[in-house]
Amino acid sequence: MTCNNVEKVSKEAVESQFADQVKKGEITFKSINLDEKEGEAIGAKYKIEGQTLIVISGDKSINLTDKGFLYANDSPQKLKAEIKKAVEGMVKW
Repeated sequence: MTCNNVEKVSKEAVESQFADQVKKGEITFKSINLDEKEGEAIGAKYKIEGQTLIVISGDKSINLTDKGFLYANDSPQKLKAEIKKAVEGMVKW
């Protein structure tokens, strides 16, 4: 249940807080399955072996997994704020 909420809240955060950038294709939300070919490559690159929430921009990445699992169920607004902070800290408009 928590994994699904992390994904749901994260997707909502990206799509609502960065709607213009999503529309332009500047920001995307991707859910990756590590059991699929694309997922295997990304998992290997970022050393991911399980459920993980990361924000990636170019060569930079921020791991928000702990915050995702801490906030997704009981404080989704806090998780959305953490995602916003991470994205804004990595991307210069």
